[in-house]
Amino acid sequence: MGDLSQQIDTILTALDGIASGMRTLNTLGVIRSRRFVSDYGEWLVTQIFGGTRADSKTQKGWDIELNGERIQVKTHSKAADNPNRWSSVSGAPEDFDSLAVVVLDESFWVKDVYKIPSDRLQEVMDRTTNKVMWSDLGPSSRISDLNLPKGVERLFVRK
Repeated sequence: MGDLSQQIDTILTALDGIASGMRTLNTLGVIRSRRFVSDYGEWLVTQIFGGTRADSKTQKGWDIELNGERIQVKTHSKAADNPNRWSSVSGAPEDFDSLAVVVLDESFWVKDVYKIPSDRLQEVMDRTTNKVMWSDLGPSSRISDLNLPKGVERLFVRK
């Protein structure tokens, strides 16, 4: 019984840390819901490119508006042993102007950010599965550390 009681104490402490972290991220405007990975990716894209998030947390087709450009954001948190390198695109590429893909590691450090115009996306997306392989996005779609606003680079995986 003592082992289970200690495990529960550890679980409660960990859950309290998660809740506290989420409250802090919410207060800072980074997250807006319980879907913190998605919210974090949207916030990060606004920090890199500018723009504003949609008023609705469930905006159809796009997540960020930047000078008339509608950007859909897909954020992935990948475990070290997860080999998948693709995004499933919801909705039609005609519903947005660009797709931004944010890839996080298991500790939520940013590994990669891609941005591709929807007309180019339609050329590389598998229309049967609505999947796009990140390798098909091309190097010109990848945002390099050199293109980041000051301070944002601190969120990226240290190489």
